[in-house]
Amino acid sequence: MKKDFFSRLILGVCICLLCCGFVMGCGKEEGVGGVQDAMNQEVMNVSGNSVYMSDYYMYLMQYFYNYNITPLQLTEESINTIMEAATNDLKAEMVRKSLVEEAGLEANDAQLEMIETMVTAYRGTFTDELLNEYGIDETAVRNMIARQLDTYLITEKAAGELQVEFMERYEEQYAEYQFRHMYYVLFPNVRVNFDANGELILDETGNPIPLTEEEEEEHLLLAEEFRERAVEGVVSGDASASMELLAVEYGIGAFSGEQYYVNDLYDEELSRMVESLSDGEISEVTMTDAGYMIVRMDNSNDTEYKEQMITQLAAQATEECKDILVQSWVASADVQNIQPDQELLNTIDVMALCEGMIERGIWFDQNNLNVQ
Repeated sequence: MKKDFFSRLILGVCICLLCCGFVMGCGKEEGVGGVQDAMNQEVMNVSGNSVYMSDYYMYLMQYFYNYNITPLQLTEESINTIMEAATNDLKAEMVRKSLVEEAGLEANDAQLEMIETMVTAYRGTFTDELLNEYGIDETAVRNMIARQLDTYLITEKAAGELQVEFMERYEEQYAEYQFRHMYYVLFPNVRVNFDANGELILDETGNPIPLTEEEEEEHLLLAEEFRERAVEGVVSGDASASMELLAVEYGIGAFSGEQYYVNDLYDEELSRMVESLSDGEISEVTMTDAGYMIVRMDNSNDTEYKEQMITQLAAQATEECKDILVQSWVASADVQNIQPDQELLNTIDVMALCEGMIERGIWFDQNNLNVQ
């Protein structure tokens, strides 16, 4: 599962960009001696980690590829936006790399193998010809992909710690709660008539048609009859008189089913009725806002479901906090004000790179997922 997640994280071709964007113009200068010389230049240093021109070029390539960018779509404003986002992404990436080193996290053999697979895929997609033209060697590609693994490793570690905290919080919150598993049937207080398409027939305002007083009395009699047969089935052990089968016989299968109940889920009267039932007990017919309900208590203290629910709540809360985690890491590292070497960045000819990719047919075909 985790291997699949990491492969999805960096596939697309190899990197999952975080909204890419950086600060710079169209790159008309050659002040540092051209592309090849510039590739060895450090653009900025974040948390002790160097960001090179090669990192910017690779992000641009990936961005153009992922979003099928053509030269016609590039303006001075859009280029500045892309470059600004790339700078921010690279800062966050380097911060996470430092956190991984501080935590002593290391890739396992399967992840290391996946990195090599992605390196091959990246080089195959963007071609060694293009990469060499911009001074990008295999080591630069491998380092970039390894940083994506760092993102996965540190996020998983932090998410695991967060989930433990949320689990403890929810376990405390629900300590006094009982989770009940029951089966219910409902004789609704609306007419259950269906059209030829199997849709419930509604009135002219689009609402279910309420029962008349006479029809409500008939439903009450049917509900009481239903309960009597269900109770007799339990006593006699007659499986054909189970509430599930009776629901189909009485035509209320669509209004019946399993229900998990937590304290005070329903109104006061119905909650009191549900909470009074013992395992295997069938309730009296109870009037609700939706009609006449009958409940069979299958498990009055479903601890397994309770644990599943707490785990699910903790997982959801953790997932919602992941983006906040990344923001907090960057903020605590105090790297927001680190500025890249603008003179170096101004040597990047963004338009020429985009044109070069289009000329080579390097773009992402979403129809067949192949490079055309």
